[in-house]
Amino acid sequence: VSAAFVVVPAHASQQQIEQAREKTAEAQKELRAVGPAMSRGERESARQYEEDANRHFREAGDLYRHHLSESPRDVEALLEYAGFQGFRGDTDLAVETLRQAIEIEPERPATLLALGQHLSMLGEKHCGEAERILRRVTALEPDSDDAASAWGTLGTHYWRLHVYDLSREAFEKARAIQPDKPGTSIGLIAQDVREGKVLAASDALDALSQASPQLASAADRFVHEALAEFDRTRRWFPDTAENHL
Repeated sequence: VSAAFVVVPAHASQQQIEQAREKTAEAQKELRAVGPAMSRGERESARQYEEDANRHFREAGDLYRHHLSESPRDVEALLEYAGFQGFRGDTDLAVETLRQAIEIEPERPATLLALGQHLSMLGEKHCGEAERILRRVTALEPDSDDAASAWGTLGTHYWRLHVYDLSREAFEKARAIQPDKPGTSIGLIAQDVREGKVLAASDALDALSQASPQLASAADRFVHEALAEFDRTRRWFPDTAENHL
């Protein structure tokens, strides 16, 4: 019997994406259960949750790859798969997946944004390309949510490089587009702390705490880094109660 070329119906291929999403959601739920199980002393349950999560992640990855082998120009699927890879810690693989998507649609802001964000996580070797791509996003659709996210990513990017003037400028541009974006608020709080504007930072941190205690906790790392940088540059602020965080 000669080999036959099998055409997979589009709906069947799309079902693989839906199944991959379901597997990913199951895995994430199982991962969230690991910590509470450990805190209860249920080590065997925690181990089982982790094993199940890893199995579901593997199955989801297989489903994404199978779909893309049948529909290699599905940009939405490529973008989604890159997000999956990034979540799994495979940032370098996510970058390659996003490059494939950009070859198909070079000017798509969401894909460029994702590529810039992943490149910025790969360290100084890729910082120049990350900056160029993120600024490209801001030029394509200056007032969009993608542009706000790109400016926010640039703010964090410049912060990591200790280029604080560009970091503040980027965070402020993100805030101009999306005034209530939490990540931008955290970045600007850190900038105020680093510059010794403790009253402004304290007020903003209080507002963030009331809106979301989880976000305020996430801001702690930036604030500690800002305090260390404040100390390194030997800045000073008045030694009064209201000027202490």
